[in-house]
Parts: sequence; C-alpha cells; structure tokens
Amino acid sequence: ACLMASFKAFSQWFPLERQASLTGWMMTAGTLGALAASTPLNAAVQAAGWRGVFLALACLTLAVTGWLFFSVPDKPGIPNPEPLSAQWTGVKAVLKDRHFWRFAPLGFAQIGGFMAIQSLWSGAWLIHVNGYSRGDAADHLAAMSVAMVLAYALIGLLATRIARRGIGTLHLLGGGMAGSLLTLLLIITEATGQHYLLWILYGTFSSFGTLAYSLTSAGFPVALSGRANTTFNLMVFLGAFGLQWGLGVMIDGLRAGGFSTLAAHRGTFFMLLTLQACSYLWLILPRQRKVHKDAA
Repeated sequence: ACLMASFKAFSQWFPLERQASLTGWMMTAGTLGALAASTPLNAAVQAAGWRGVFLALACLTLAVTGWLFFSVPDKPGIPNPEPLSAQWTGVKAVLKDRHFWRFAPLGFAQIGGFMAIQSLWSGAWLIHVNGYSRGDAADHLAAMSVAMVLAYALIGLLATRIARRGIGTLHLLGGGMAGSLLTLLLIITEATGQHYLLWILYGTFSSFGTLAYSLTSAGFPVALSGRANTTFNLMVFLGAFGLQWGLGVMIDGLRAGGFSTLAAHRGTFFMLLTLQACSYLWLILPRQRKVHKDAA
C-alpha cells in the first residue's frame, strides 16, 4: 500500500520525465527503513524491549498516517472510486496489454530473482561457496544494502537531468539490468577474488530495476497507472517468493543427485541467470515504446 500508493500519486501529480527520480527517492526511503531494521533495531530492542519498540513503531506509523491524511491534497478532478466490477475491468485491460507483458518477465525473473537472492540465497552462497563465516557474510550483505541506498539516491538526483539530455529511463533500466547480469555472472564463475566489490556492484546495478515501475505505468492512462503498477508488483513478488523456493528445491535436488554443495549452488545460480537473461533479451527486443498521452 505504501509503495504502490506513492507511485500512483506520482503519476497524478508529476510529469513523466520526473517519474524515475521520484521512484528513486521513494526506494531510498524504503531502503533506509530496511537498514534501520537491522543494527539500530537490535540496539533499540536491547534498550526498550520488543514490546516497547513495536509500540513506538505503531505510534510513529499512526502519526505519519495522520500527517499524510491531513496535509497531502487530492488531485483536483479525480473521480470517485470505481465500483469493484469496473476496477477488475481495468486489471483485465492491463493484463491484455502488450506493453505490460514487455516488462512483466523482467519483473518476475530479474527483479524478483534479485529479491530472492538478496533476502536468502546471497548469505547461503557466501557461506557455502565462498567459505565465509556468518558474520563475514552479513558484512558483505550490509555493504550491498548501503550501496543500494546510494544507488536509489543517485537515481533520485540524476534521472530527471539525464532524461533531459536524451538518455531515457528505458536506457537506464537496460544498462542497470545488463550490469546486474554481468556482475551475477562474475559472482557465479568467481572470475575475480573481489567478493565485496562484486556484491556491492550487484546491489547497485540491480537497484535500477525499480525504474520498470514508472516505465510500465507510462503505457497506460493515469486512471490505470495504479493498477498497472500493482499488477507489475504482483509479478515481482511472485518471482521473489517463487524463485526463492524454487532455488532451494533445485539445490536440494542436485545434491540428492550426487552433486557437491558448491556445484549445486553454482548450477542453480546459472539456471537463474539464464532465466534472467531471457527476460532481459525480451525487454530490449526492438519495438515501439508505448507512452500514453495523459501519462505525463
């Protein structure tokens, strides 16, 4: 609700060329919140206990909700909410649109796949393949998270300026996803010994995947932009949870078939990389970009 409602508001209030920067700032805020839920949260729990922390978070959330409700104006001329049947008709229109399916595979495989790795399998890789301790693996992942915050902030600062110089959001997305694929390949093959650097670069390049949200909604009228983004977001989380589970099934299956733990992890990551590469090639196939006239 927080992320999708923000994207919807951005599409209503701001021109198309600013969407990428606003998306970057929103993701910066979210990633800072995720970082706050690590070491700072642990320190707060030690000081106040988990009940005290939960109570403080609930009060803070309520205060922010009230501030949004009373301070953020509605866009003039926005019609009343549609009945449920009309809303489902809009969802069906999104699902039938070729523009949506240009980006949906990327959301599932590459953005969702990165989330599956970041949330679970990166730690397993660092421990079982690279041989790091749990503490050293956590340090690698913390460095990757910090890099993601900086990447989102740079997107927020520079995306609009870059777009005005002729480098569109699609080019930024394509470049970032290409960098993500290349970095994951280097991680899998262990082509270099720079594990810290590779995981930092992997997080940095993968952060550009968030630009797919604004590109997806740009192909639909503003009235459908929220449904376009939430449907795309559904594809992302289907990929995140489905691939997180599927990678584990494949690793277990390969180990049961006689492969070593290292070979099972490496083979499984190669399969994910292949799936992501296919979704990337589907994205960059030459076709006319669709931008709805009132999306801006």
